[in-house]
Amino acid sequence: MSYTLTVTDEIIRAALIITKEASSRTAFLIFENDGENAKIVATDGHIMGVFRLALPADVPSFSFALPSAAFASVAKKHTITLEIKDSRAVISQGAASYQCNALAVPFDWRRVITDTFSGEHAYFDPDLIYNFSKIAKILGRRLMPYVVPNGEEGAASVRIGENFFGIAMPFRVAEKGEGGYTSTPSWVR
Repeated sequence: MSYTLTVTDEIIRAALIITKEASSRTAFLIFENDGENAKIVATDGHIMGVFRLALPADVPSFSFALPSAAFASVAKKHTITLEIKDSRAVISQGAASYQCNALAVPFDWRRVITDTFSGEHAYFDPDLIYNFSKIAKILGRRLMPYVVPNGEEGAASVRIGENFFGIAMPFRVAEKGEGGYTSTPSWVR
Protein backbone atom coordinates (compact mmCIF):
# COMPACT_ATOMS: atom_id res chain seq x y z
CA MET A 1 0.00 0.00 0.00
CA SER A 2 1.26 3.47 -0.75
CA TYR A 3 0.00 6.93 0.11
CA THR A 4 1.23 10.51 0.44
CA LEU A 5 0.83 12.85 3.42
CA THR A 6 1.39 16.59 3.40
CA VAL A 7 2.32 18.20 6.72
CA THR A 8 3.13 21.83 7.47
CA ASP A 9 6.64 22.70 8.59
CA GLU A 10 5.14 24.31 11.73
CA ILE A 11 3.79 21.00 13.01
CA ILE A 12 7.06 19.15 12.35
CA ARG A 13 9.19 21.94 13.90
CA ALA A 14 6.88 22.01 16.94
CA ALA A 15 7.09 18.21 17.30
CA LEU A 16 10.90 18.37 17.10
CA ILE A 17 10.95 20.72 20.14
CA ILE A 18 9.64 17.76 22.15
CA THR A 19 12.09 15.16 20.83
CA LYS A 20 15.24 17.31 20.77
CA GLU A 21 16.45 16.14 24.21
CA ALA A 22 15.56 12.48 23.69
CA SER A 23 18.17 9.86 22.91
CA SER A 24 18.29 8.68 19.31
CA ARG A 25 16.80 5.34 20.43
CA THR A 26 13.63 7.01 21.74
CA ALA A 27 13.29 10.07 19.48
CA PHE A 28 10.44 9.22 17.13
CA LEU A 29 7.53 10.96 15.51
CA ILE A 30 4.53 8.65 15.41
CA PHE A 31 2.04 9.08 12.56
CA GLU A 32 -1.45 7.61 12.91
CA ASN A 33 -4.75 7.75 11.07
CA ASP A 34 -7.69 5.75 12.39
CA GLY A 35 -10.03 6.84 9.62
CA GLU A 36 -11.50 9.69 11.70
CA ASN A 37 -8.50 11.49 13.19
CA ALA A 38 -4.97 11.73 11.91
CA LYS A 39 -2.26 12.51 14.45
CA ILE A 40 1.44 13.08 14.90
CA VAL A 41 2.74 12.12 18.34
CA ALA A 42 6.11 13.24 19.71
CA THR A 43 7.62 12.39 23.09
CA ASP A 44 10.91 12.46 24.95
CA GLY A 45 9.76 10.37 27.92
CA HIS A 46 8.95 13.44 30.06
CA ILE A 47 6.58 15.39 27.82
CA MET A 48 4.43 14.35 24.90
CA GLY A 49 2.52 16.24 22.25
CA VAL A 50 -0.31 15.01 20.04
CA PHE A 51 -0.96 17.12 16.95
CA ARG A 52 -4.21 16.63 15.00
CA LEU A 53 -3.83 16.70 11.22
CA ALA A 54 -6.32 17.46 8.47
CA LEU A 55 -6.13 14.77 5.78
CA PRO A 56 -8.18 14.10 2.68
CA ALA A 57 -10.86 11.44 3.11
CA ASP A 58 -9.17 9.00 0.73
CA VAL A 59 -6.05 8.48 2.90
CA PRO A 60 -6.10 4.94 4.33
CA SER A 61 -5.64 4.12 8.01
CA PHE A 62 -1.99 3.92 9.05
CA SER A 63 0.27 3.70 12.08
CA PHE A 64 4.04 4.04 11.83
CA ALA A 65 7.00 5.81 13.43
CA LEU A 66 9.85 7.71 11.85
CA PRO A 67 13.07 8.73 13.61
CA SER A 68 12.96 12.43 14.44
CA ALA A 69 16.48 12.75 13.00
CA ALA A 70 14.89 12.26 9.56
CA PHE A 71 13.37 15.73 9.95
CA ALA A 72 16.53 17.48 11.18
CA SER A 73 16.81 19.83 8.20
CA VAL A 74 13.19 21.02 8.12
CA ALA A 75 13.12 24.62 6.97
CA LYS A 76 10.55 27.30 7.65
CA LYS A 77 7.85 28.09 5.12
CA HIS A 78 8.08 24.81 3.22
CA THR A 79 5.48 22.05 3.26
CA ILE A 80 6.75 18.54 3.99
CA THR A 81 5.61 15.59 1.92
CA LEU A 82 5.78 12.04 3.24
CA GLU A 83 5.49 9.29 0.67
CA ILE A 84 4.93 5.92 2.30
CA LYS A 85 5.24 2.75 0.26
CA ASP A 86 5.24 -0.57 2.07
CA SER A 87 7.76 0.04 4.87
CA ARG A 88 9.79 2.85 3.23
CA ALA A 89 9.26 6.56 3.78
CA VAL A 90 10.51 9.37 1.57
CA ILE A 91 10.46 12.75 3.31
CA SER A 92 10.62 15.66 0.88
CA GLN A 93 10.79 19.38 1.37
CA GLY A 94 11.42 21.44 -1.72
CA ALA A 95 14.27 19.84 -3.68
CA ALA A 96 15.68 17.99 -0.64
CA SER A 97 14.57 14.48 0.28
CA TYR A 98 15.47 11.83 2.83
CA GLN A 99 14.62 8.11 2.86
CA CYS A 100 14.22 5.88 5.88
CA ASN A 101 12.30 2.86 7.08
CA ALA A 102 8.82 3.41 8.44
CA LEU A 103 8.94 1.57 11.77
CA ALA A 104 6.29 -0.08 13.90
CA VAL A 105 5.02 2.22 16.65
CA PRO A 106 7.42 1.42 19.54
CA PHE A 107 4.98 1.80 22.46
CA ASP A 108 1.37 2.50 23.35
CA TRP A 109 1.50 6.25 23.84
CA ARG A 110 -2.17 6.38 24.91
CA ARG A 111 -1.51 4.62 28.23
CA VAL A 112 -0.14 7.79 29.85
CA ILE A 113 -3.19 9.90 29.00
CA THR A 114 -6.02 9.97 31.50
CA ASP A 115 -9.58 11.08 30.80
CA THR A 116 -9.84 13.47 33.74
CA PHE A 117 -7.38 15.68 35.57
CA SER A 118 -7.58 16.50 39.26
CA GLY A 119 -6.10 19.98 39.16
CA GLU A 120 -4.09 18.96 42.27
CA HIS A 121 -0.79 20.81 42.54
CA ALA A 122 2.42 19.14 41.36
CA TYR A 123 6.00 20.18 40.57
CA PHE A 124 7.22 20.39 36.98
CA ASP A 125 10.52 21.04 35.30
CA PRO A 126 10.08 24.65 34.11
CA ASP A 127 12.17 23.97 30.99
CA LEU A 128 9.73 21.25 29.91
CA ILE A 129 6.74 23.52 30.47
CA TYR A 130 8.56 26.29 28.57
CA ASN A 131 8.86 23.91 25.60
CA PHE A 132 5.07 24.06 25.32
CA SER A 133 5.30 27.87 25.08
CA LYS A 134 7.77 27.47 22.20
CA ILE A 135 5.35 25.07 20.52
CA ALA A 136 2.49 27.56 20.92
CA LYS A 137 4.60 30.26 19.28
CA ILE A 138 5.53 28.03 16.33
CA LEU A 139 1.86 27.08 15.89
CA GLY A 140 0.98 30.78 15.76
CA ARG A 141 -0.84 30.94 19.10
CA ARG A 142 -0.43 34.16 21.04
CA LEU A 143 -1.85 32.79 24.27
CA MET A 144 0.14 30.69 26.72
CA PRO A 145 -0.54 26.96 26.88
CA TYR A 146 -3.28 25.95 29.33
CA VAL A 147 -1.77 23.51 31.87
CA VAL A 148 -3.93 21.44 34.26
CA PRO A 149 -1.90 19.49 36.86
CA ASN A 150 -2.90 16.03 38.01
CA GLY A 151 -1.04 15.68 41.30
CA GLU A 152 2.29 13.94 41.80
CA GLU A 153 1.06 10.63 40.46
CA GLY A 154 -0.21 11.65 37.03
CA ALA A 155 0.73 13.71 34.04
CA ALA A 156 -0.58 17.26 33.62
CA SER A 157 -2.58 18.06 30.51
CA VAL A 158 -1.50 20.87 28.21
CA ARG A 159 -3.84 22.43 25.65
CA ILE A 160 -2.78 24.71 22.83
CA GLY A 161 -5.76 25.53 20.66
CA GLU A 162 -8.06 22.89 19.22
CA ASN A 163 -5.47 20.73 17.46
CA PHE A 164 -2.84 20.12 20.15
CA PHE A 165 -2.94 18.11 23.35
CA GLY A 166 0.15 17.47 25.47
CA ILE A 167 1.16 15.97 28.75
CA ALA A 168 4.00 16.71 31.16
CA MET A 169 5.20 14.29 33.81
CA PRO A 170 5.65 15.82 37.30
CA PHE A 171 8.67 15.74 39.58
CA ARG A 172 8.35 13.36 42.49
CA VAL A 173 9.34 15.52 45.47
CA ALA A 174 11.38 13.36 47.84
CA GLU A 175 11.70 15.77 50.75
CA LYS A 176 8.66 17.39 52.30
CA GLY A 177 8.30 19.60 55.34
CA GLU A 178 10.99 21.66 57.08
CA GLY A 179 14.21 21.57 55.11
CA GLY A 180 12.44 20.14 52.08
CA TYR A 181 11.05 21.83 49.02
CA THR A 182 7.44 22.26 50.11
CA SER A 183 7.93 24.77 52.91
CA THR A 184 9.70 28.08 53.44
CA PRO A 185 13.14 27.58 55.04
CA SER A 186 13.24 28.83 58.63
CA TRP A 187 16.26 31.06 57.90
CA VAL A 188 14.10 33.20 55.53
CA ARG A 189 11.77 34.32 58.34
